Amino acid sequence: MSKRIVIVGAGQAGFQVAASLRQGGFDGRIILLGKEPHPPYERPPLSKAYLTGEQAAERLHFRPLAFFAERDITLETGAMITGVDRAAHRLHLADGRVLAYDRLVLATGAGARRLDVPGTDLAGIHHLRTLADARTLAAALRDGPRLVIVGAGYIGLEVAAAARAMGARVTIIEALDRALRRTASAAIADTLVARHIAAGVAFRFGTGVSAILGRNGRVAGVALADGAELAADHVLIAAGAAPETALAEAAGIGNPAGIPVDAWGRTSDPDIFAAGDCTLYAHPLGCGPARIESVQNAVDQAKAVAAALLGRDAPYLAVPWFWSDQYEHKLQIAGLIHPDDKTIARRDPDGGGLAVAHLRAGRLVALEAIDRPRDYVQARKLIAAGVQPDPDRLADPAVALKDLA
Repeated sequence: MSKRIVIVGAGQAGFQVAASLRQGGFDGRIILLGKEPHPPYERPPLSKAYLTGEQAAERLHFRPLAFFAERDITLETGAMITGVDRAAHRLHLADGRVLAYDRLVLATGAGARRLDVPGTDLAGIHHLRTLADARTLAAALRDGPRLVIVGAGYIGLEVAAAARAMGARVTIIEALDRALRRTASAAIADTLVARHIAAGVAFRFGTGVSAILGRNGRVAGVALADGAELAADHVLIAAGAAPETALAEAAGIGNPAGIPVDAWGRTSDPDIFAAGDCTLYAHPLGCGPARIESVQNAVDQAKAVAAALLGRDAPYLAVPWFWSDQYEHKLQIAGLIHPDDKTIARRDPDGGGLAVAHLRAGRLVALEAIDRPRDYVQARKLIAAGVQPDPDRLADPAVALKDLA
């Protein structure tokens, strides 16, 4: 068994690998390297409860610092890795140090995509990926500014809900024809958008941003591709996430789309593993290699990596799941959706809740649910079991999903 495991990335996946190694009985050296100055913390609240002040920064931490000392995990924050020497099993750090490893885990995550238009260097431009980003954005929203959000994905929609609760005036720009085009069905997206509109959020679909307009070095507005201009005090770029693959690419085991791994998190190098948002994995419920950005994926993939490092056979096969909180609604998704899936809606007669089931070759592969938690919980079990439900009964919201097994 390896005696020295180095983990690059102290987010959800990196933390979980370290914790699972110790829990599994690993007695060698564990070094956990994070580039941020903070101990490992959870990111989902950054666009929700932390932004509105409902959750303090201290409550974001996975564990207190004592946890790492008690388990003899060497945690280094503010650590910047400049290169991987695969032949020598060495990591090069920006401060000039060189760290040896027996096994290396890359849990480098993903960063916010940048917008390639004039004006993105102005004061008042925001991204949301780190605690520092969230602190800056939260401070900007305190005085009820005019906020323009570029991108109608989950981050854009969640920040819009939080910003409206804080009194900001919000407009969302989306180049595609609807919200959540790549990640949710039209019925689910339309339901959420209707709630945002009711809360006072304005949308501009089917047009992109041609420039960020400034005055005296600060954001003053946004110029759209259709010729319109919107006034703005702050702009949030929420155009998705790009995997952090520079180290893996330089080492010859990754590409701009991600780091390819198998069900055990193994890369093409037998001594290097990867987990989390940076990985490309062909999950059995998917349609080929893809990045799965979720807490569940990071945790379960990290556990599979730790098991493999411990010499145990525990591949990552769990049903992926996701969630999003917007206003009083909770969206929960089980499985992996694809645009070609057959969809069947289950809507409460009173309009209170909605679930959309996804079938592929007759098999239930995913379900999206807004305020139908029972459907979501039962669907996870059916998806894992490979059930092929009767479509007519599936469409009846009065029929419990568990009865379709």
